[in-house]
Amino acid sequence: RIQPLNRFGAPSAETGQNVFESVILLSFFLQLLTEASLTSCTMGALIWRILVLCFIASCSQLPVTVAQYLSSCKTPGGDGEPGTCVLVRECPFARALLMKQKHSNNDIRYLEAIRCGMLETKALVCCNAPNITADSSSSSGSIDGLLVDGETIDGLVENRFSTPEEKRGLLPEVCGVDTYRGPIRGELAQLFHFPWNVLIQHRTKDGEHRFHCGGSLISDRYVLTAARCIMGIKKTWTIVSVRVGELNLQTDPDCDDSTAGVTECASPVEDIPIEKITVPSNYTGTGSPAVKQDIALLRLARRVEFSESVAPICLPLNTSNWVGYSTEQDGSFYESGWGKTPDAGGGGDNKWNYVSVGVARELCRDRYPHASIDGEQICAMPWSEQNTCRGDTGGPLMYQSGTDGAWYLMGVGSFRKQCAIVGEPAVYTNVATFTDWIVENLEP
Repeated sequence: RIQPLNRFGAPSAETGQNVFESVILLSFFLQLLTEASLTSCTMGALIWRILVLCFIASCSQLPVTVAQYLSSCKTPGGDGEPGTCVLVRECPFARALLMKQKHSNNDIRYLEAIRCGMLETKALVCCNAPNITADSSSSSGSIDGLLVDGETIDGLVENRFSTPEEKRGLLPEVCGVDTYRGPIRGELAQLFHFPWNVLIQHRTKDGEHRFHCGGSLISDRYVLTAARCIMGIKKTWTIVSVRVGELNLQTDPDCDDSTAGVTECASPVEDIPIEKITVPSNYTGTGSPAVKQDIALLRLARRVEFSESVAPICLPLNTSNWVGYSTEQDGSFYESGWGKTPDAGGGGDNKWNYVSVGVARELCRDRYPHASIDGEQICAMPWSEQNTCRGDTGGPLMYQSGTDGAWYLMGVGSFRKQCAIVGEPAVYTNVATFTDWIVENLEP
């Protein structure tokens, strides 16, 4: 549980607490505006929120402890992880938290607790994974790691691609090729099965590295996963890398000697650092009963070299590849993963595949009456009962096109009540409704 630092004395009265919380948010919002290069829509939204906060808080000031920019600090909670005192724009997690549409009491306390001083008129925050460029402290600002609706807060990413059509060129021409030719049922995955499966790796406050979510490789530089895998993790955790080429977590490399006594092995797995994170600005958050826009785009720090065990899945950009196909009742899908979730991890060491069937949204709404299931989501459930949770949060819901034979990423695992139970649908973010957003946020 996050506790406020002692240097802030929160009023005991309810009105005073509201003022206190509003000023915390106000100070951060004002800093973002003074450093910003925003779209008119984003600017308008921020200005409106600031006016409301000013009315509540009467634009008062809070004291902060002066600290040296880039000095060492301890992040709040537990023993505290080592961090660096940086500007708000240089801390992706702080900025993502700040840009949420609604802020819980814990959010307010965390924003207050991570403040570690001032640099001139700008707030400094203690960040355990800052994104700092060589000139980040200069007056011209810097390009940050976290994007909001395709725009950075401190400036636009310089991009030679000016139209969505040109940006599509950043996606691979060849995709969705699964070199495994055996049957695909509810079974243990074999070597080279669905080579776009990835695992999202987090670092805990104790320094341990764990896998708590899955994702899908969509190019040699980008992975698609669920926003809850970024925003819904414990505040003492840090997302650090993506693992590609994995099959069994206990073996490296993974090998298969079932073919005529000949042993075949995949390339060793790779853990690739994450360079940038893009989350929709109106993602409603894991605390909301109606989770919306649960999708995130991860830019890797370097390009992935494709192989039989590492390859991208196709995005549903062209509807002609799946025209007439129902994403609801009776539509057949495939899932693959280790059963990883952002809250408890779970799952096993082996990757599994299984068949799912689409569920009508009316039935899905009955199962999740408070979730406001709509066209931005797909519901599906296992074709047959399984004995374990096999799909990952953030992992792929796939469809093989009868037109070109390629595999397409139709859904991103979002949430479910129970896993691997016939009659209990899971909810997935409908990737087809986010392809424009994905393409707009691609960079060379």
